[in-house]
Amino acid sequence: MVKKRYYKIILFTLFVIFTILIILTSFYIPFDEFIKIIGINNSYIITFFVFLFGGLSSFTIGPLVATLIGFTLAGANSYFLILFAGTGLALSDLAFYFIIQEGRKIIPKKTKLFKTLRKIELKIEKIDSRFLKLFAFIYIAFTPLPNDVLNTSLAISGVKLKNLKWTIIFGDFCFIIVIVLSTRALM
Repeated sequence: MVKKRYYKIILFTLFVIFTILIILTSFYIPFDEFIKIIGINNSYIITFFVFLFGGLSSFTIGPLVATLIGFTLAGANSYFLILFAGTGLALSDLAFYFIIQEGRKIIPKKTKLFKTLRKIELKIEKIDSRFLKLFAFIYIAFTPLPNDVLNTSLAISGVKLKNLKWTIIFGDFCFIIVIVLSTRALM
């Protein structure tokens, strides 16, 4: 038991140190120097993890887009950036949706919140699923707003992940394509 606790403390400490190092690095090393240090080939892996973990927060859309634009301007292959960033963003959005959808199940059925959510769910069931998917795709693919807002609303309202998973995936990839190709066009 004590050994397990020390292991968790060590892991947490390493995580905090790693986070602080990344923050300090971003303040004191210019982006072009950072690219030279990590190498252009490693930028794809970094892009994947930045979008995988950064996509789980409503407040990180700015840094995500800045990272993608920076790597695009640094000369990274557009197709690889789209592949890695799109995959990371799609996985984070799907994981977030799944967590919210499963979290909805723990709300006690006799509460006012559950009854309100049930009423919203019944209203959303009346909406044509094609319209809902089109709206979700346009929101995810063409707005710079965080996907978490839409995902939270739909998951809490009872829309199943299996009905929206391809919409979320294609929307995330289209969002990345728009950013990368827009950046390439302005170069």
